[in-house]
Amino acid sequence: MRTKIKMLLSAILCFVFVFSFVACGDKGSAEKPTLTITSKEQTIGIGEKYVLEYTVDHAETVTVTVTEKSGKESGRYNETSREFTATETGIYTLTVKAVNEAGSAEKSVVVTVKEAEKPADTTAPVITIQDKEKERIVKVGESLTLPTVTASDDTDGDLTSAVEVGMATSPRGVELKKGENGNYTFKAQVAGEHKISYYVEDKAENYDEQFIDVTVTPAKAETVLSEGENDISNLAKDNVKFTENFEEGYNGSFAKGLTYDTIVPASISGGEDAIAGNSLILDYENCVATSDTKFYFGAVQDYIKTGKWTVSLDVKVIEGNLPDNKIYLFFVQEGQTEAQGIPYEVKTNGDVTHIEYSAIKVFDTSKPWYMGFFTYTGNTSFQYNGLRLAMDNISLTREVVEDATVIRTQPAKTITADDLDGSGHTFTGDDDNYSDVIGSSGAIYLQKDKLVGGKYLTEEQFKNITPENGFNGSTVVFTTGQQTGFLSVKDLCIDPAYDYTLTLKVYLPADISGWHWWQSTDANMQVGGNSLGQLSGDQCKAGVHTWTLKVQGNAKNINLGLYSGNQNTVFIGDVTISRSAHETAQKTPNGYAVGHTWTLTAKDKPGDFNNVSNVVPSEITLSDGTKLSEKEGFTDSALQFNKSDNKTGEMFRLNKICETGCIYKITFTMYVETVTGSLMANFDNQKFPVLTEKTGLQTVSITNEGLIDFFSLYVAGGASANVYVASVTIELIEIK
Repeated sequence: MRTKIKMLLSAILCFVFVFSFVACGDKGSAEKPTLTITSKEQTIGIGEKYVLEYTVDHAETVTVTVTEKSGKESGRYNETSREFTATETGIYTLTVKAVNEAGSAEKSVVVTVKEAEKPADTTAPVITIQDKEKERIVKVGESLTLPTVTASDDTDGDLTSAVEVGMATSPRGVELKKGENGNYTFKAQVAGEHKISYYVEDKAENYDEQFIDVTVTPAKAETVLSEGENDISNLAKDNVKFTENFEEGYNGSFAKGLTYDTIVPASISGGEDAIAGNSLILDYENCVATSDTKFYFGAVQDYIKTGKWTVSLDVKVIEGNLPDNKIYLFFVQEGQTEAQGIPYEVKTNGDVTHIEYSAIKVFDTSKPWYMGFFTYTGNTSFQYNGLRLAMDNISLTREVVEDATVIRTQPAKTITADDLDGSGHTFTGDDDNYSDVIGSSGAIYLQKDKLVGGKYLTEEQFKNITPENGFNGSTVVFTTGQQTGFLSVKDLCIDPAYDYTLTLKVYLPADISGWHWWQSTDANMQVGGNSLGQLSGDQCKAGVHTWTLKVQGNAKNINLGLYSGNQNTVFIGDVTISRSAHETAQKTPNGYAVGHTWTLTAKDKPGDFNNVSNVVPSEITLSDGTKLSEKEGFTDSALQFNKSDNKTGEMFRLNKICETGCIYKITFTMYVETVTGSLMANFDNQKFPVLTEKTGLQTVSITNEGLIDFFSLYVAGGASANVYVASVTIELIEIK
């Protein structure tokens, strides 16, 4: 009976400690208990489970107690599953204690409880556009109320107010305006397909973007192009036309290459001012007579290479004054300060003028080339009166033209001045020296068999390319268009004791006009120069001709050749250069002959210095951190002109040099520290040629006829400049 009672008490005792004691061990053990916690310290979230793992030996009882650092009582331990959970954050200590009659053992482990991590939000918000698929068509300039839009997110809720509305296509010429009710209105000045974007993002950066399309119709029908004609890469192909009719507005490849925010702002419009559909509109409202009005076709730059170029476009004067009723097509190479243009008459009564240009152009590819249009006037008081031009249907085609290989018939001879005596030396297409003398801007070699077939000459025209007509070589040179120079004779025609005669054998397939004999100091005859006489009369009629130029030798005869502002073609055969003793030179009343030069320096203090200061270059620190004396040509002294708004700086007095009836070339080097607008020369308040609109070291040559009291620098109203000049050279180039 006593045994039964004892067993009953033991059972009751174990039941009482069921939440405190994990196990009951054997009594009477002679060894102290051993205890090892094998689970590691851990961080869990609220409601997550931590499993307490431990081993124990020789223990009669094992208890687990839970405490929290700040006294919280939210921790719960389940003895059966050995799992710990908590309903509040905190740092909890789980202590395990093993006890028997011989002693006890105690170990602890820390469990940190934090807010449970929420699952990552990967669900994007949803934009709902009312009548999204509805066809929306509106005319240029008309307003369209855009549809109602809502946006919601499963986590962030209503995001309608966060929806961003913008243009997925070019925003130029488009107005998006948000109304008081939150809806947007759309209005476009450019016709075509416009895509509007609706974008929203939730806090987890998930987003949704939806689009609607709006078709804007032009005031006038668009020009219809053939398939693929508006692909600008056509210019990389042989004789494949590219046309920009601006049907795609600002999104076309040609339109993307235009610069719209220049001194001549541009836009694309499909309104009444357009020629057809959309047109390019050029605005000269802010231009004055001296403004640089060059407008570049930037997208064409990568395609400008030697070949036969055909360019056409439509032009319309919308309003205002167009200088001389002309626009000028130009090609210019990087680094050139001036661009000689090919002029085209434009109607000014609102009618459309169609312009066409066709020429073989030879491009030196050492630097990029650019093309475009500009307006020009030599009248400094000219007013544009808000001139606006429309351009459209700009077509360009490049036909590949290959240089021919000159066939040698004999070793190249080194030509000296002595070879020019008597009948002189004749260069032919078979002579290697021909390529030394001919081949600067505008010239190209063509094999005779490439001239036939309509590409250059018809069969009938080709009959004129014969030795009897002066075409003795296996090649001829085809020149055309503006800025055409082909003779480089700087080592041959320089001795003033001789007169030099240049004789060209030419064939003209059609009448020409506007061709000049030309003299230039530029290696490629691209900058500056003087006309030595215009070809006229029968010389310009279709057929075979002999053209002759006679000039006195001059050390500055760097280039002699041809120039034309018109798109004519000339086939050049043999070229002969000869010389003879110079006849008695004509002299001015003061006894000076052509070629005489004078040099005036700032050190000599040659002027009265109205608005001009005499400075020491070594004492002038420039904005680039260098001294003025480090610039070429500036040593002992310099003249400084630093003025604005209709100021003239009298630099050099020339009244003791220049004489009536004479033409002088004035050359000087200047360093332009700053310039706003145009820096001009001032010849006695009568002529104001533009010198530059750029900063830096520059050498300038200009010509003027007759008596000059002062050579001055000038800035017009709104312009300013800070310029240094060390010296000026005056050359007598012609006595009339």
